[in-house]
Amino acid sequence: MRILVPVDGSASSKRIIEFLGSRQSLLGDKADIELLNVQYSIPEGIVQRFGLEAVKEVYEAEGQAIFEKLAPELEAAGLDCKKKVLYGDFGRAIAREAEAFDADLVVMGTRGLSPIKSFFLGSVSNSALQYTMRPMLLIRDVVPVLKANLRVAIASDGSEYALRGAKFIAEHHAIFGSNPKVSVVNVAPDFRTIVVGSEMDFANPVDSPEIFAKEQEKLFKEATEPVVAALKAEGIAADAVRLEGDAGEALTDWAKENADLLIMGSHGYGNFTAAVLGSTAMKIASACDLPILIVRK
Repeated sequence: MRILVPVDGSASSKRIIEFLGSRQSLLGDKADIELLNVQYSIPEGIVQRFGLEAVKEVYEAEGQAIFEKLAPELEAAGLDCKKKVLYGDFGRAIAREAEAFDADLVVMGTRGLSPIKSFFLGSVSNSALQYTMRPMLLIRDVVPVLKANLRVAIASDGSEYALRGAKFIAEHHAIFGSNPKVSVVNVAPDFRTIVVGSEMDFANPVDSPEIFAKEQEKLFKEATEPVVAALKAEGIAADAVRLEGDAGEALTDWAKENADLLIMGSHGYGNFTAAVLGSTAMKIASACDLPILIVRK
């Protein structure tokens, strides 16, 4: 497995190293990890005045200082990583290196902001999400659960993303543990909410609770059964979980008590994180402290 880890020497970078260290015995010799530090671009006038090579030396020295700062954590985690320094726009630089390194996974730290304060995950992680289609694991402000087998929740709404999440688990089984517990979670709207929202719509009356429940059960099975079957075919324990209510709130509340890591899909490239992730995924990403794996198209 090839893992790209953008770092800046912050506490967030240290949490990522600690998390990867906890997976090291599971990843074994197959893990190929590269630490990447991206330096700010220097105005062209300064480059012309001092010369490109001199500027590159400064960049390299600053980047190496970051790696040295993280040396104690790397040693404690038992990680032997490649190291690379780049400069320029953070998101574009990370995306380019993810392609050049052929990363199976990009692991980044991100600050956790409530939906009231901001939907954005942080300028760097936000930017990287815009420019790379590689799977991205976002480590939040809290230290992730460090145990052998993780409880993994895959958010499934019937789209292709849940199956992509299941495929990622199957292909990179070790990072989740030798015997992870996977829950495929689908959230259905609450009937009472539907009634309140449509009580004035006389042209399209709401179905009875019985008909509504039958239709929701059909949609639940369509959203979860193929994903559970795909996981079980790979020998991975999986079950289906049905929730009701607002998708973002219900999944966040459930995951806090029942999961160690959450897998969600994203639409693809975009100028804003909300456009890339979708409104429900953004609500979850903003409110949930769990590590979140974003799978792409």
